[in-house]
Parts: sequence; C-alpha cells; structure tokens
Amino acid sequence: AVLDNVPADVGRAVQELSSYDWRSDEARAAFDQIRERLQRDVVDQQFRDLTNGIDSMSSPESRQALKEMMGDLNQLLDKHQRGEDVTDDYRDFIEKHRDFFPDAPDTIEEFIDELARRSAAMQRMLDSMSPEQRAELQSAMDQALADLDLQSEMAALQQNLRNLRPEFGGSG
Repeated sequence: AVLDNVPADVGRAVQELSSYDWRSDEARAAFDQIRERLQRDVVDQQFRDLTNGIDSMSSPESRQALKEMMGDLNQLLDKHQRGEDVTDDYRDFIEKHRDFFPDAPDTIEEFIDELARRSAAMQRMLDSMSPEQRAELQSAMDQALADLDLQSEMAALQQNLRNLRPEFGGSG
C-alpha cells in the first residue's frame, strides 16, 4: 500500500521511501543507487549552472557591475558591523543593485541572514562535489575573480559574513 501511494513528485517520493522498511535487500540497494544517482545529477546540474553563471560574466559591463556591487556590499557590511545605522544605506544599496538582488528582504538583518545561508549552502554544495568538479569550479572562480580583481572583495565578504553570522558556519 505504501509503494502504491508514493507521491509523483520525485523529491517527496525519495523522502518518503528513505524511511520505508524494505523487505528485500536488493530493493533497498536499488533504491539507494537511485537516490545516489539523483543526488549526483543534482550536484552535476548545480555545477553546470555555476560554471555557466561564471562564464556569463564575460562582458565588461557585467564585470564592472559585479565589482561595484561587491565593493558597495562590503562597505555596507563593514558599516553595519561597526554598529552604525545603515537603514538608508541598505535601501540605497538595494535600489542601486536590484539586478543582483531582485527579491531582497526589507531589512539589513534579513539580508545578512540570507547571504549567510547562501554562503553556507554553497559550501555544502562544494563539499558534496567530486574533487575534480571542485577543482574545475575553483579554477573557473579563481580566474573570474582575478579577471575582475575581486579576490580581496570576496575574501572580505566571507569574513564579514563569518563575523556577522558565525552560526551559519562554512569556511567559505
């Protein structure tokens, strides 16, 4: 009866079947193989999306916009970390860089939480990649950041997020 009522949605089906009491070791092994394959496929797709996103930063305009946004973001976070009121600065930042943050939250605190969650999720995804994928992605990111002269800005952003939201962890 349980198997007859498995949801059509793949994610929910895998979640429900993960706790299923398999009567056959072969069936359990087959399910585990399917689940591992799905996880690899998801990681592979995320990897392709990331590398395509990095490659899309090829125009001088997009590179300059990213560089300017990163500098402005680090200034905003530095000011916030010093305890200064950044309410107006945050609003101005979001208005200026709306293309990067189309669904930005209303407050700087929610924004920092979201950035920290994304950073932690990125670290978890990197940790789940094969060593070859990690090396390829790291090489593409290093090249893109070097081309954009953004390595110091990215390092500063990671440090700001660790300082402001250490509970999200991630070595970034």
